[in-house]
Amino acid sequence: MKMCFSLALMFFASSAGASEPVSSCDVGAKRGKRVEVVRDSEIGDTHIYYVRQEGEVKALFGNPDDSRGSDVHIACAGQKRHALIVFGMFTSNFLQGFVLTQNPATGKIERLDFAEKNRPARLYIGARQTLIVVPTNGYGETNKKYIMYRHVAGSTTDLEPVGIDKLPPVGRFEVIQLEQSMVSK
Repeated sequence: MKMCFSLALMFFASSAGASEPVSSCDVGAKRGKRVEVVRDSEIGDTHIYYVRQEGEVKALFGNPDDSRGSDVHIACAGQKRHALIVFGMFTSNFLQGFVLTQNPATGKIERLDFAEKNRPARLYIGARQTLIVVPTNGYGETNKKYIMYRHVAGSTTDLEPVGIDKLPPVGRFEVIQLEQSMVSK
């Protein structure tokens, strides 16, 4: 009986908001939507990470087991439009991450997921598109220098990642050098 009470108390404490705030970002334009990353359940150098948005708290990758990570990097990036980028070592042998941006037409928060062996190098934020560029360093499924992930605002699925040898042109994008922007949490 004492054991059941202890387990119930631990569950209540962890589900009652005993999470630690890690980072926040007003995703979108000047008055974007507030998105926060929080964590709890520390074991060794890992935590379970969640996104808190509009009163809802969700595990980063669908469920708490898949959202247990270490060496997690987080940044609120962009000058004109803000994006939240998160990546780290979660449940696979790859760095997993995502970028949250706000669709300028609908105001909804949209997500671009990525997973690669190397850290992403550049984030391109445009009015209607978001790009993540990851150097391959000769590893992976392509002989190209980079892998590019792309999300188009309003799309329900991301486009397939493509191998490229040259960085995308700046054009109408704001380009963020991620090595300089990321903070480890």
